[in-house]
Amino acid sequence: EVNNLNPSNVSELNSQVSRLDSTIRNTSTDVSTMGREWSLATQNANTFTGAIGEALRKIGIFNIGYDIINGIENQFREGVQSVIDMDTALSNLNKVVDISKSEMLEMRDAAVSLGEELGRSAVDVAEGMAEFGRQYKDLDQIKEMTESSIIGANVMDNVTSGEVAKSLTTILTSMELEASNAIDVINKLNEVQNNFRVESGDMLNALAEVGSTAKTSGVELNDLTGYITALTVATGKSGDEVGTAIRSIMARMYKSDSIKALKEINVQVKDAEGNFRDFTSIMNDLDKVWQNLSQTQKIQTAQTVGGIQRYN
Repeated sequence: EVNNLNPSNVSELNSQVSRLDSTIRNTSTDVSTMGREWSLATQNANTFTGAIGEALRKIGIFNIGYDIINGIENQFREGVQSVIDMDTALSNLNKVVDISKSEMLEMRDAAVSLGEELGRSAVDVAEGMAEFGRQYKDLDQIKEMTESSIIGANVMDNVTSGEVAKSLTTILTSMELEASNAIDVINKLNEVQNNFRVESGDMLNALAEVGSTAKTSGVELNDLTGYITALTVATGKSGDEVGTAIRSIMARMYKSDSIKALKEINVQVKDAEGNFRDFTSIMNDLDKVWQNLSQTQKIQTAQTVGGIQRYN
């Protein structure tokens, strides 16, 4: 059989082995057997390489076949490693979400499909699923959040899918939004990035920083996005700084000094029943009178409501 080995046989062999990655992806992801499978695969890869290498030496075409054999071995090893990485990611998902074996396979297939659709590796997608599994326990929500984070990383500048995932989870949780709102958040941030001198990464950080305070102050996502955009464009500050500034201003707005200062210029912080009004309504009323205030009144109001550090 060694005498019958020729370059065309080697080419066919290479073609067959190159399909190992897709074949391996269809194998079981049973955690308990992966260690043994990896050990066996490594032994087989070494034996396979050695046997074919020896055959090529005997027929005098070792130099020609060496690169082919190395390619086959690398593909084989990479295929096995991808199985192990996928298994690890799915096992991490199973640690935080109680799912059956059939559901595990469903999530694996979803990771492969989503990765192909969005230009990411299936392992990256599965790792994202595991991360979202810490917050969400419904598989459809996990898939939805994972897809949104990957889309976010694809369309936003200078952010990774992991960074998007972390910030997105914080934003949705703090503002009491559903997983179905995730793609809407991504669309808003992408729109801002495309039309204003604001990086979406800064928007993500600012929203994550101020989200819970904004929710308590009655601010909707659209308005909050507008505040962050306006302040970022005007000051050139980072997302963290802008988010911290807005959070501080929102908190100070409801303190007695601010209530008194705003009342003096006919802006009411409380309604007729004595309840606090939402921050957006107060800001809208302040906007209506701002241009008619004297320079002294503007400075006094800004320093009282924003504090010296947030005066600008």
